[in-house]
Amino acid sequence: SPYKAIVYINLSGGVDSFNILTPGASGCSLYDEYQEMRGKGAGIGLKRDEILPIEGYSARISGCSTLGVNKHLSVYKDLFDEGKGIFFANMGHLHKPVTKENWLTETRTDLFSHHTMKHESHVVDAFREGEGPGVLGRMLDILEAKGHAVGATAVNSKPQIIDGSPTT
Repeated sequence: SPYKAIVYINLSGGVDSFNILTPGASGCSLYDEYQEMRGKGAGIGLKRDEILPIEGYSARISGCSTLGVNKHLSVYKDLFDEGKGIFFANMGHLHKPVTKENWLTETRTDLFSHHTMKHESHVVDAFREGEGPGVLGRMLDILEAKGHAVGATAVNSKPQIIDGSPTT
């Protein structure tokens, strides 16, 4: 079978994920809501001519046949269109929905700390089940248990995200 790889790029700075993958500028009823929340008052939403369209049916979002990718990240669109890349949107560690009023009492982490959220994205352990493996390490453990040859390589360090565990 052909070689397959998961390439995870962890950027050390901040990124506005809502300006990487957006509702489609056409073919998605959520674009107007996106502009209302991020564009008009905040001035940070992407305009229609700043978005490259990608297929949106597979996301199964009612009213969205297209999604959008920031035009400055056209390589992301190319990888997606070629079937060589996917987007993990709204990935997080919350174990239940929260509001602005109850997040502090209903979560177990600081949602507004860049350092904390970076750590959370590596381990994805909403229930604080322990100092366990990282999310990619757990994926590798499962694939290996199913007979796949797996390996992980990191450049410059070994982050927790690729740590596996025999108890995955």
